[in-house]
Amino acid sequence: MKYLIFIPARGGSKVVKNKNLKKIKNNPLIFYTLKTAKEISKKISSDIFISTDSKKIFNYCKKKIDIENYLRPKKFSGDKSNIVYSVFDCVEYQKKNRKIYDAVILLQPTSPVRSSKEIIKAVNKFERDKIRSMMSVCKVREHPNEIIQIKKKTEWNYLKTPGKKIYQKQQFQNNFYFIDGNFYICTIKFLIKNKNFVKKKISIPFITQKKWPIDIDYIEDFKVAESFI
Repeated sequence: MKYLIFIPARGGSKVVKNKNLKKIKNNPLIFYTLKTAKEISKKISSDIFISTDSKKIFNYCKKKIDIENYLRPKKFSGDKSNIVYSVFDCVEYQKKNRKIYDAVILLQPTSPVRSSKEIIKAVNKFERDKIRSMMSVCKVREHPNEIIQIKKKTEWNYLKTPGKKIYQKQQFQNNFYFIDGNFYICTIKFLIKNKNFVKKKISIPFITQKKWPIDIDYIEDFKVAESFI
């Protein structure tokens, strides 16, 4: 199969300015995703594609890897833009370059702590089992029995009501997982049909060994990420 390794790197960020270029241990955030992408591309038939509306991000990436001279259109670069349509625009752009893909691997720069070996393992399973959609997951740290929804000060509900009294964490069920955003893999046909990387009863979870999912949205997340890199 031929894969499109798609890295979305929008320039704008309301919470952390220039987030993708903010440094973690002397390297910009996006560096770590580029590094993983290069490691993966050596093992599978693929092209790495940077989808950004920022010339600064593009110029940085251009120094690190060979990429297409492409800037994401503004209509796909807003805060509420669906990333799927950015992928579609990339696929159409590459068709003009006579490059056709069977599947896409989505690597978001906000998840800088990854194992390329795990992703290669996931790709092998994806092909072997003829999977249409796969997403990485890790075990949840907060058990659903401990999560509540607060409506008012004295009105709240459990997210998941315990079936029996639970006094110790060891008694919790251990089959709860979190879609950690580490990576997504799906066929182009699946993406076109569903307009999403994940669909219930079709998408297959790939359990990673991560004990602490890193998804950078706030400045404090950079400090957490530093301890894992």
